[in-house]
Amino acid sequence: MLRLLLVVGVLAAFSDTEANTIPVEEDACADVLKEFDACTAQAYDDYKTAFTAGDDGRADWMARKTCNYMTAAVEDCGNKLIGDCNTEDDVTDMKDEQLKSILEQLHTSVEEWDSEKCPAVKAHVDRVKGEDAGAEDVAEEVDVGAEDAGAEDAEAEEAVAEEAGAEDAVAEDAVAEDAVAE
Repeated sequence: MLRLLLVVGVLAAFSDTEANTIPVEEDACADVLKEFDACTAQAYDDYKTAFTAGDDGRADWMARKTCNYMTAAVEDCGNKLIGDCNTEDDVTDMKDEQLKSILEQLHTSVEEWDSEKCPAVKAHVDRVKGEDAGAEDVAEEVDVGAEDAGAEDAEAEEAVAEEAGAEDAVAEDAVAEDAVAE
């Protein structure tokens, strides 16, 4: 039951997350938020029903039920926020923040948890890895730009030499083919 409370507590914080909103009437955004809240409440009710029903005997029961709940509450319900009130990027950022918090708890509270087996979490992890890789690429570009400008000249000279060498090799192949044909 403690596991259930940890996951639910983190997911409840999702509805309090603020994002950059697109200017629209506040009533419309309030309606969107009400729809989101109703969706997350339904996701929680479904989770409680599954939890109350107990272990179904299949492997990784707690992890599967937790994944189902997170997918419904964070991914599916979160998508209801996209539109006039929130951009897709804003909602994706909210989801990523929420999933980051949840994952910290899941790794300690759900023994059989494997992020690779939960599509919503795997997508989050892949996005984060992609952002990290993008940051590394930018850092590498900065390092390359800071190197001696002479390195670019050396690379250009090397490329020209390689191209000339390739042309010589093609010419040599043509001469060899002519010799074989005779």
